[in-house]
Amino acid sequence: MVTVKINEVCNVTGLTKKAIDYYQEKEIINPKFDESGYREFNKSEIERLK
Repeated sequence: MVTVKINEVCNVTGLTKKAIDYYQEKEIINPKFDESGYREFNKSEIERLK
């Protein structure tokens, strides 16, 4: 599984961090968290955001 961090997701989708936070709050996406607490998005979540 390939995962990417929030800044890369913003660049690829054209969405802001605030918009991505909103979609996560509404449970449209459910990124995993790494051991440092950073969100990691998989390919299907990125496609859903697009």
